[in-house]
Amino acid sequence: MESFNNIKQWLSEIDRYASDSVCKLLVGNKCDLVDSKVVDTETAKAFADSLGIPFIETSAKESINVEEAFLTMSSEIKKRYCPVGRSFYSPNLGRRQQLGEGLETWRGFYQSIRPTQMGLSLNIDMSSTAFIEPLPVIDFVIQLLNRDISVRPLSDSDRVKTVHHNAYFEDPYAQEFGIKIDERLASVEARVLPPPRLKYHDSGREKDVLPRVGQWNMMNKSATY
Repeated sequence: MESFNNIKQWLSEIDRYASDSVCKLLVGNKCDLVDSKVVDTETAKAFADSLGIPFIETSAKESINVEEAFLTMSSEIKKRYCPVGRSFYSPNLGRRQQLGEGLETWRGFYQSIRPTQMGLSLNIDMSSTAFIEPLPVIDFVIQLLNRDISVRPLSDSDRVKTVHHNAYFEDPYAQEFGIKIDERLASVEARVLPPPRLKYHDSGREKDVLPRVGQWNMMNKSATY
């Protein structure tokens, strides 16, 4: 009964020292000792429901719901974290570290179940891995190429590098919808039209002019319409 009365204090310490994404599970142990039970199942279940956390009764001696407790905790973890193999990560565990080229590190945990003298033991270690940083396309390309594309536009080789880096041709979603992405740039047959000659007002020094480097010099000029 003393342990049951201290639950709220323990939960307040968890809320104080742990992150907001921490998972909680209320476990009632030694459920095989029916005659010695102090807190009945309905009371404990109602208390857990009021706190918004799952509840389960276990018995390590009789191996009752021991594995189910681990599975319940794993299920709660997967709801709040991003699972990768046996590990699970969250962007809210500490500060995310930028790695460049559109990548960042998330902190998380690696879990494994190991046999011990007391039965199965859940082992959890700290872990971290790289995730693609949620960025607008322009910002991602800037990081990938390590230069400001607003000053210098992308070249053909830069576009090929971007496609190859992201491996679009291996993307499972693209394959599912039958989308094929080729690293080779598309070749389009076309003809280049001659630039139009711009006629200025007769009062100016220049009467007409052709564009230079793709642009007309309109400074101090008056055009006729």
